[in-house]
Amino acid sequence: MAKSFIHYHNIKGKIYASVYTPRKVNGKKDNQPQYLGRVIDKEKGVYQNKVRGMFSYSLDKGFSKIPIANQVPKNENLILDFGDAYVLYQILQKCGYWDLFRATLPGWEDTLCAMVFYKPKFPKSYIEVHVGGAI
Repeated sequence: MAKSFIHYHNIKGKIYASVYTPRKVNGKKDNQPQYLGRVIDKEKGVYQNKVRGMFSYSLDKGFSKIPIANQVPKNENLILDFGDAYVLYQILQKCGYWDLFRATLPGWEDTLCAMVFYKPKFPKSYIEVHVGGAI
């Protein structure tokens, strides 16, 4: 019987891999695929999928776990940009609204101000509740 092999395929610029094990079914050749997932490091055999998380695989040794300390971090999704918050803070402070916001909810000033700064940056993140036709 022939050896298993890893097949790599490119989908929208990202490389994915599967292991194919040749076998015979009713006298016909057939490849049994096993999905490995997205290729993180092709040379080291590191892959990632939803079921196993990040792991390594080789045809000789099979699957093995990767210690968390050695795992490759995902691309950072959170980029902090305080420029727009600073501008909004300066405007609110010069117009006198800053003190009004902070006095509105004693003990919750920081939370209220964070929400005020967050809304213009991510307007679709809030769920609007309509009560009697009014917002």
